[in-house]
Parts: sequence; structure tokens; C-alpha cells
Amino acid sequence: MHPVPCELDTLVLDTYEKYEALMQEHHMNFSVELPDEEFPLCSCDPERISQVLGILLDNAISYVPEHGKIQLTLTQNSRGFCLAVIDNGPGIPDSAKTSVFRRFYRADSARNNRQHFGLGLCIACEIVTLHHGTITIQDTPGGGSTFQIILPTSDFLFIHCATHRSDSDWLLLQKEAIQIQHRSL
Repeated sequence: MHPVPCELDTLVLDTYEKYEALMQEHHMNFSVELPDEEFPLCSCDPERISQVLGILLDNAISYVPEHGKIQLTLTQNSRGFCLAVIDNGPGIPDSAKTSVFRRFYRADSARNNRQHFGLGLCIACEIVTLHHGTITIQDTPGGGSTFQIILPTSDFLFIHCATHRSDSDWLLLQKEAIQIQHRSL
């Protein structure tokens, strides 16, 4: 993993543009929602976070019926930076919401699509975990699934690392956060 200061709004917009033609081919109503105000930098590996968004969007394309809705969003709250892929597909039963992140798990064994081996969400979860973040699934109001990724802000990382990391790790994170703050000034 190679974390660098990243403009998540640009990353999300690039991902949207990358998938826009594919969504049109599948007759999906695809939209993006970004914050109006300037967004702070996030220390992450942009290639890996793009990979996670790609996994979630590919899954949405596979499970949402034609003319369905898929939305990509970016917000920030007290827990961190929130990226979400929201769809109005068939949804995921509550009993499967934690299982889908296991290797080789497939929500519907009747689907014999050889393009999916049940590894994508496991990989996505591992990448998000390496970023000290979380990935969760919630029901979308009206039907479907919302996959939400929360990446911690620098302040959260300091608190987390102060209690779970060595002094040398803490100093490296502190130095990186100071560099990020100076670049955003």
C-alpha cells in the first residue's frame, strides 16, 4: 500500500467517468453526488481505493436489474470520509450481510456467472481494513443495498495509532499528517 495525500472528490469523479459508458451499456441510471464545499485531503492509496469502488460498482452492475439506479457518493462526518455505492437492486438479506465479505461467498448460488468467484468483496474489505477504515452494508430505503466505506481522518488515525501502534509508527503518521496539512494551506 502506498498512501499519499488524495483528493477523494477527484478520485470519485474519475471513477464515475470511468464507469459512465459501462453503466449506459447496461441501461443503468448512474449518478454521482459530491460535496459542494472544498474537501480536505485524505491519506490513502488512491489506486487501492479506486479498486474498492470498482469492485462495488461491478457488483452493482451484476445484480441491479436493467434500468436500475446506482449512485456513487462522497461525504464527511465525525467518523471520517464516507464513500458509498447505493443501488436499488434486490438487496442482501440480513443473514448474509457479514458473510458477503468472506472468501468465495456468493449470495445467490443459482447464479452461475463465471466472471464472479466470490473474491471481490473480500478483497475490498481487506483494502479498506489496511486503511484503518470500515466497510458496511445497509438496506437502501425503498430496496437495494448501500455499501458504505469510512476512511478515517488524520485526527482519528492519531488517536487509533496512539493506542495501537509503536512510537516509530506514531511519529511517521504525525510527520505525514503535518505534510498533508501544509500542502492544503
